[in-house]
Amino acid sequence: FEIDNPNSFGVRFDRLDYVLSVAGERLAEGDQRRGIEIGAGRSTGVEIPVEVAWDDLVRVYRSLRGGGEPGYRLEAGFWFDVPVLGGIRVPVTTDGRFPRLSLPELSVADLDVGRIDAGGARLDLTLELQNPNDFPLTVDDLDYSLELAGSRVARVEDAGRLTVGRGGRGSWRVPVSIDFGEAGRALAQALTGGGRLDYRLDGTLSMSSGNEWIEATRVPVSSAGSLRLR
Repeated sequence: FEIDNPNSFGVRFDRLDYVLSVAGERLAEGDQRRGIEIGAGRSTGVEIPVEVAWDDLVRVYRSLRGGGEPGYRLEAGFWFDVPVLGGIRVPVTTDGRFPRLSLPELSVADLDVGRIDAGGARLDLTLELQNPNDFPLTVDDLDYSLELAGSRVARVEDAGRLTVGRGGRGSWRVPVSIDFGEAGRALAQALTGGGRLDYRLDGTLSMSSGNEWIEATRVPVSSAGSLRLR
């Protein structure tokens, strides 16, 4: 927002309150203190930082029918301390279209068994990220934990930077070392016996995008299924 003070005296911008609604559903609200002096005949720009959870947005999108971009409405009140008049609230309302956002999907695409001995195993894990959005996503950091056959075998912090184009897929290849003494007999038998192996993956993506609405965000991801060992 741009605030212009056309008066011959200065005013103080004390605080603002706001309510953000998307598709008619209230998603965020707040009250922020500012304390900005605006001189006579001067102007200043004011940004309203609003945090909205991805889960809340996905819930709103699922309630819509037909697709398209949902409408948003921001109702705000700007509070000023004005000489003689004292505190006054100036209401402002703006609306527009909110981009349709979808959660990226993380999964285990492949698991190669590189080495197995009495003490443990060395695996090569391929993680795949699908971007269902119509804009590119860049993952700056991926923290995740991996369970195989019910045993937690790895926790990786920072799997590396990855950019995935609109509607595209990208992947990481990560080495995993397993100690059978810590992982348990069930996993050792599953790895040495071949066939399929159950997995569970939980993590957090730290990412940015080519969309002006999303400069940076953290998104929880999880996946479970079974893999054929190679």
